[in-house]
Amino acid sequence: PEVVSTLLSVQKRLVSLTVADDTDDDLSRQQEVVTARLAARMLEMLKQLNVPAQYLGPARDLMRRLETASDAEVLEACLEELSGLMRASGGNLEADIQNYLMSLNQQLAYLRSFVDNSDALEQTQRQRNNLLDQTVRQDLSKIHTTVQNTRDINELKQSVNAQLDSLIQAMNAHKASENEHLDALRRERNELIERVIEMERETASFRQQAEDAHVESRTDPLTGMPNRLAFNQAFDEELKRFQRYGEAFSLCVGDLDLFKNINDQYGHLAGDKVLRLTAKVLRQNLREVDFIARFGGEEFVILLPSTSGNDALQAAEKVRTALENSPFNFQGQPVKVTISIGGAEIREDDTLDSLFERADQRMYEAKQAGRNKVVLGD
Repeated sequence: PEVVSTLLSVQKRLVSLTVADDTDDDLSRQQEVVTARLAARMLEMLKQLNVPAQYLGPARDLMRRLETASDAEVLEACLEELSGLMRASGGNLEADIQNYLMSLNQQLAYLRSFVDNSDALEQTQRQRNNLLDQTVRQDLSKIHTTVQNTRDINELKQSVNAQLDSLIQAMNAHKASENEHLDALRRERNELIERVIEMERETASFRQQAEDAHVESRTDPLTGMPNRLAFNQAFDEELKRFQRYGEAFSLCVGDLDLFKNINDQYGHLAGDKVLRLTAKVLRQNLREVDFIARFGGEEFVILLPSTSGNDALQAAEKVRTALENSPFNFQGQPVKVTISIGGAEIREDDTLDSLFERADQRMYEAKQAGRNKVVLGD
């Protein structure tokens, strides 16, 4: 019994410590905020790298660890890996540029040769046209002279027929050269089309390589929430579900009120902690199926699947009340944090931009109505 009692006492202390860490609303305690900010800066550096293909796996793994980095020891290890990736990424940049420029030069050289060939063919054709014109004029002149000077009808017929045969031969020769010219143009055209298709494939491949060379984060390290990229993907999935099954959903946009005042009065680290605590309040007061993301700055977005406008209003009001009543403080002194929320329900012709614009406009209406309010519209 004594051992069990001791274990229970230790367990209670451990639980109380864990709860204290998870529910610390004192904005002056900022160690975890510093860690999150450092992780965010490192993550931003990682996203800027052109990572060689053989390092994409480690880069993505590093990105995932930075998104959830919790202490300085983890960050130190991540920093070493990031330094190695930067060296590896910087080393191949010049070679990539040289290869691309060489490929571009080859493509331009081919296009120049095509233009030169076209000019040469055009010049040859012009010469053939001039030759035909001269031949026709000469034969017509001979016919005219014969008609003027000949008195014998048979001699006239023979002479005219001979000149007409000469004209027909000239026309046939010109027609043959025209056909050769058209065949050459057709071959050049087909070759150009094939080359353009090849260039498009090469360009698409280069673009894909450039996109693959960057690792994109879908999590905001400061709050642990999905970021804008993740929200865009989640919205696309929800919109497809709506278009296929007609299942309505709503979007809410929330913006913390007078957030600049908190930064000015208590410092940016305290402001960042407010963002972390706000994320916690949002998660605690919404359903598991609801998608919450930090959209940027002090703005949050919420996707509410299978939710009409009226139900979204109730969900947003619950969040607003919970945040208003949260015990934020700075060294024991209460700090009031509120949020203004706007929302809208999906329409048949909506896109991400149109639905977001309506919800965002409702959020500004909530601000103008005095802040710390919820406004939903059509």
